[in-house]
Amino acid sequence: MSIGNIPKQNPISDDELDNLRISRWQLNPEWDAIKTPQNGENWRLVLPFEETFRNSFTTMCDGDFRPHLHVAPRGQLTIYLNGTQGDEGPPIEVVEWVEKVGKYVAIKDLLAISFALDYTYETGNPDNGRTKIAELRTNAKPYEGMATIAHLKAAKQLADRCLGFLEEMTCYDPADAIIAIPPSNPHKNYNLPRELARVIAKRRQLQDLSDSVFDLKQHDPIKNTSKENKLAILRQAARIKDDTEVQGHTIILIDDLYQSGTTMNYYSKLLLDAGAVGVLGLACEKTCRNDDNVSGRR
Repeated sequence: MSIGNIPKQNPISDDELDNLRISRWQLNPEWDAIKTPQNGENWRLVLPFEETFRNSFTTMCDGDFRPHLHVAPRGQLTIYLNGTQGDEGPPIEVVEWVEKVGKYVAIKDLLAISFALDYTYETGNPDNGRTKIAELRTNAKPYEGMATIAHLKAAKQLADRCLGFLEEMTCYDPADAIIAIPPSNPHKNYNLPRELARVIAKRRQLQDLSDSVFDLKQHDPIKNTSKENKLAILRQAARIKDDTEVQGHTIILIDDLYQSGTTMNYYSKLLLDAGAVGVLGLACEKTCRNDDNVSGRR
């Protein structure tokens, strides 16, 4: 049974941005998703939230079962796998989906689908060691001066990890274009998200539309300011160069770091308002905290 292959994208309002509260889970090892049936019930999945999980399931998981999706008042998503009563185990397609999706950090935000490759620290716990993705991101990003061969080598490795993710996570297959979150300083000769977008676009045969979004004026990096100030800066500076460039496209929006989600979600709103069909977010590294991290990136 084919459930579908186009992730549903809702419009994004200013009010939703003002009240954005994100959440994140890495199913493996943080969450026990597959529930064993009791007293002749169907097998079922229970997931932390509807956002990202619903679209990734309905676009990736085919099988002979008849899924029924239910969102509880507290936001958890239950997927009843109808027709599985009496089965010794859950459908193999569901087990494989949980294994694939569970390796990555699923994010609850306003995008059709939103994932990060990994946390800053193992299992999202700042008391643990840094992840390989976090180390690669640090090594790929020059904080002073020009990019070196070592920076470019790390960026290539990070791009390869993104490509591996996209190969496995077929919910991103409908995308026909990619856009990198623009730098706060447009005069930089090297920008990691744009380098990632360039490599991914070439390998996946996507249109690289990164030049269609830009910051109107140079400003300090907004990762070091509060969420309210981030939105104020973005509303003054962020622009779409030409609406016709993004109209009708399903876009992978890529960034190297996901903190509070303000930047990713704001640019998604701009793209949707300009006529994009949907926005699929991909970040390399997710901080362990979900707020603006002004007091320190964790």
